Amino acid sequence: MTKRFMRDEAEGERLPPEIPVTADALRGGRLQLIGKAIKPDYYECSANPRARSATMRVAERTDEPGSEDKWSS
Repeated sequence: MTKRFMRDEAEGERLPPEIPVTADALRGGRLQLIGKAIKPDYYECSANPRARSATMRVAERTDEPGSEDKWSS
């Protein structure tokens, strides 16, 4: 679920491929993905068996206008 959410938010608005779009009409995503998913190494899993299923994903918010209403807490 998290990886799909982060991927969709990083892609931005999906537009039909058959409709021409100018560069100013394109908007980036609300998130910028940072690196790849990080899994625990052997030593961490041996010290903590529950860490086996953990995956850390990192994303950074972008300064896209209009994103405040969705992200405000």
